[in-house]
Amino acid sequence: MRTLLSLSALLILGGLAYGQDGQEAQAEQKSTDQAPAVAIVEKGSSITFAVTGLENEATTTKAEAALAEMAGIIALQNDSKAATFTIQYDPTKVKTGALQQSLTDSGLKVIGQKSTLKIKGMMCISCSNHLTTVLGQTQGIVNVDSISHLTGLAQITFDPAQTDVGKIKASIHATNYKVVNPQK
Repeated sequence: MRTLLSLSALLILGGLAYGQDGQEAQAEQKSTDQAPAVAIVEKGSSITFAVTGLENEATTTKAEAALAEMAGIIALQNDSKAATFTIQYDPTKVKTGALQQSLTDSGLKVIGQKSTLKIKGMMCISCSNHLTTVLGQTQGIVNVDSISHLTGLAQITFDPAQTDVGKIKASIHATNYKVVNPQK
């Protein structure tokens, strides 16, 4: 009986690991004192907001409930340590401005939008430092969270009222580096 229950649990978890289209789920193992967070990857867009106020559990619960009621929400994930709120949504049913407004109305303060870009051409730490300086001087960039020449990834927080990913890419392309689309 115990084996049957274990097999059933594995089948259920295995089913969660693959969405209807066979896409892998993203699973992040938190520290042992927290349960692992599992987000099922489905068709749609994803946006990550840098926020303050996630340490208040009531505010976080209120924000999650408000977003869950909105049409077009696929998945929600918040990370109080990283101070981020990631929302997977259907852009034909809900706009990013409405998502941001819902977070604000719930009591969270949205600092900016986070984006991770894959960058080609960085060979050393000086390359990372140069790009950090260039992006730090770009209008609308709130914070250059990290840039790694080893992984080729740049994590940036920006104010969507002042700039967008296209303008950030243009700033990067004005250097010797190029933003590339990660392989699917």
